[in-house]
Amino acid sequence: MTLTKVMIICVVAGLILTFIIDKVFKKRKSWLLSFIQNFTGFFFLFSGIVKAVDPLGTAYKMDQYFSEFQDQFARMGMDTFSQLFPWLASFSTGFSVGMIVLELVLGVALIIGFSRFWTSVVFFLTVVMFTVLTGFTYLTGYVPGQDYVQMEKQGITKEVLEDEGRKLINDGWTKTADIPMHFFKFSKWVPFDSNNQKVTDCGCFGDFLVLKPRTSFYKDIFLMIPAFLMLFGFRSMHQIFKPGVRTGLIALSTAGFLVYCISNYVWDIPKVDFRPFANGVDINARKALEEKAAEEAPVNYVLTNKANGQVERMPMDTYLTRYKDFPKSEWDILQQRGEPTVKSTKISEFEVSDVDGNNVTEDILSHEGVSLMVVSYKLYHDTKKETYMRNDTLMAYDTVDAEVIPRVVSVTPVQESREKYIWNTKQVDSYKDKILPMAKAGATDGVRTFAITAYASKEKVNSFLAEIGADFPMYTADDILLKTIVRSNPGVLLIKDGKILHKWHYKKLPSYEEMKAEYLN
Repeated sequence: MTLTKVMIICVVAGLILTFIIDKVFKKRKSWLLSFIQNFTGFFFLFSGIVKAVDPLGTAYKMDQYFSEFQDQFARMGMDTFSQLFPWLASFSTGFSVGMIVLELVLGVALIIGFSRFWTSVVFFLTVVMFTVLTGFTYLTGYVPGQDYVQMEKQGITKEVLEDEGRKLINDGWTKTADIPMHFFKFSKWVPFDSNNQKVTDCGCFGDFLVLKPRTSFYKDIFLMIPAFLMLFGFRSMHQIFKPGVRTGLIALSTAGFLVYCISNYVWDIPKVDFRPFANGVDINARKALEEKAAEEAPVNYVLTNKANGQVERMPMDTYLTRYKDFPKSEWDILQQRGEPTVKSTKISEFEVSDVDGNNVTEDILSHEGVSLMVVSYKLYHDTKKETYMRNDTLMAYDTVDAEVIPRVVSVTPVQESREKYIWNTKQVDSYKDKILPMAKAGATDGVRTFAITAYASKEKVNSFLAEIGADFPMYTADDILLKTIVRSNPGVLLIKDGKILHKWHYKKLPSYEEMKAEYLN
């Protein structure tokens, strides 16, 4: 699916709805305004429903925005204000559900003509907000991913990027100051580079359709046109049904969409999975395929003349025959990878380590047999200081007849403090009541169980395993990867020979006997 196809579907739907409103309801006042209402209404319903199946995906995207805003304002020296964003991030799930429901209800309101003035105002403000977010996402490509430094030599000063500053040091320049870079230093922007973008997509269509930031931004600029037309022409917008019926439809839509959103993360995982770790996916085979394609992707060279800024682009084969024409003393040479034949997904980033830092990815994916993979992207806890006594022993070593004999000189009790983890009762109970019985029953059939959490210390992981009484290992991986794998904490995946047979929200986890009967026989 592409944005062009989505737009075509919405245009066709808009035309059909406009025809129905004119011929069936006979409520059309303006062909143009009616079509715009139906087109934008259906567009919002479409983009809202593909996000409603996975509200946590939008929440995680909001976390990325809040993190980037925090960083940008901190770089501006607004530390107090920047701390607002981690607090806002704690409500990301609520914001996500609220925004998705608003988008869906707006779609219904536009099509039926509910409260034309306020609907047009809210639609306009919503599109403005989306445009700001997608514009920020896109324009960060012009913001260098490193800070500036002030360099000085023989009374001459200039500001350059850190990489350039390191080169100047070799030429006798001295760094005199660090200059933090942030989004609002427009004069310090550099040529566009997608690698500078911290948020790589807007999440406009969830994981159903991932758009490049530039495309998302242009899409929202386009939506500003109907937003303006309805804002100033709302009196020509159609209305169907009586006022009481319209109000009832909005109330029912709000309640229905809210319940549907909540059902896709509180009580169960999304019924429709647009992510790469869907049921039936062979993680092992797909990862190997993506890695091979990435290795075989064409290599291109971008050469920039240091003196006049001339830019030459050429494939690797051409560069290898002409490399003597581009000495490094005169040219900056950048190597770039082209697009691989197989699109890279989060499966390429599936890397897992044990608590000692040893990579266990191959062991997990190449295991022949059945495994239960328990995913907890976060272990919830509080901490408190506790004191304990330890003995500080002073030893001495005597040499008697060429033999070294140790002896205790003194033993002094010493009081020390350490962090104690107070684990979240709900999460601990989910393991004890659901995961451990499944793991114990599976072990009798040779089904191995392991858990994965976000990168954490060995002490933290072992403390949690001791708290739940588990006899299986817990590994660590990137938290974003784990959030992508399953929208539940904990979530359980049944894997056989590297292939996902099924996955569950912990609240929907069947008994081992039920799972065995349906998926292992």
